Amino acid sequence: MPLNDLMAAVSTRVLAAADRDSALRAAASLLACREAGADSIFRSLCDRENVGSTAIGHGIAIPHGRSPTLQHPRGAFLRLLQPIDFGGAEPVDLVFAMAVPEHYTHQHLMLLSELAEIFSDAHVRDAPRGQRRQRAEADPRPPAADPSLMNTRITARELFDQQREKLDLRWAAGQAGGNRELDAGDTVARRPSLAGYLNTIYPNKVQILGTEELAWLDSLDSRQRWEVIERIIQARPLALVITKSHGCPEDLRAAADESQTPLWVSPRRGHELLNHLSYHLARTLAPRIILHGVFMEIYSIGVLITGEAGSGKSELALELLSRGHRLVADDAPEFTQIAPDVLDGTCPELLQDLLEVRGLGVLNVRQMFGDTSVKKNKYLRLIVHLTKPMTEPGSYGYERLTGDSGKRHVLDLDVPLITLPVMPGRNLAVLTEAATRLHILRTKGIDPAAMFIARHSNLLEQRIP
Repeated sequence: MPLNDLMAAVSTRVLAAADRDSALRAAASLLACREAGADSIFRSLCDRENVGSTAIGHGIAIPHGRSPTLQHPRGAFLRLLQPIDFGGAEPVDLVFAMAVPEHYTHQHLMLLSELAEIFSDAHVRDAPRGQRRQRAEADPRPPAADPSLMNTRITARELFDQQREKLDLRWAAGQAGGNRELDAGDTVARRPSLAGYLNTIYPNKVQILGTEELAWLDSLDSRQRWEVIERIIQARPLALVITKSHGCPEDLRAAADESQTPLWVSPRRGHELLNHLSYHLARTLAPRIILHGVFMEIYSIGVLITGEAGSGKSELALELLSRGHRLVADDAPEFTQIAPDVLDGTCPELLQDLLEVRGLGVLNVRQMFGDTSVKKNKYLRLIVHLTKPMTEPGSYGYERLTGDSGKRHVLDLDVPLITLPVMPGRNLAVLTEAATRLHILRTKGIDPAAMFIARHSNLLEQRIP
């Protein structure tokens, strides 16, 4: 049975992984051998995860990939100290990773089927969890949410305070409903938009009442008008906004006060209110995440420097600052997906202008290097990951030409990733600048490795008689 071959080469490890990528990288290091290096296996595992999560439920994940150089299947079992998000319905704390030869097709599926059957047994799942499961049963409190994933919401009063001066807003009624909340999750299940003109069929979260909408209400008889206003109130909008400082109808004012529905008046036109409120709400409620690393602007693009603790991220950032580049955020930059292909990175107010360097403590970058050394926000375009060099021999053929590049999945985007080994004598600042320049060239369609391979192929074709 193929599973016997796999179990013969299983390695195990107890790991404190922060995210899915770190767990996959640890698994790749266990799966690596002379036939296949850790980097190639890691990319194979990531490629499979990008297709779809390998989490099978019950806190189990079975990441897998194929390698053209492997002769026999290999497995690695990881028990995570803290559950992590693996892209499935629930967090994962047990990971069984495997790498199989490229020619394994039917055998690959058999292995996955047998592993899934094994982990369907509750006793098999609970055995490696040991004392941690016992503590969880003794303490029935739900596990803490992933602190990197941020739940975004806004209240009516917060929206009013944020846009009051820009839109000249004033309260007309419903002040008691200032704590009414709009959660980012509400926008997923609802067909309507965040802000729009009065719509009683698909009510918007912020209903704008302009000249035409108020005229339409006035055209209704008393019974129809009452039904429409009741329908508007029952939809529980975050707020109602009347444009051009039109007079507020008394029945609408009374309904807003009775139902505690915020009712505002603005002298601005409807399209101005729509543009400002839609943009502000979309940005405020956009998906966001906190990533560990140093976020910098290098050659006018946003670069996130990541790595394990003690890998030298802050020291590298300090040297880059001395070379004229700018700091956005240290340690905990916050990234917001403001568009389908844009991740905007900002710095939390607590960490503004600060950089922590071991041995020196906290440094104020603005005071040391001037106002031009910091940047309020930047779009994330590249991730430079610092890692320890491989001690085992790997495949240095094709990777010597293309470099150790890949992608990291952040929210809904795949961000280009370049891995740089940290070794004595290597100037990481120069390498990071070179990695950034290389990324810029690749975005313009210029790939030096592809050019060299093409030249080599042409030369071989010319020499073949």
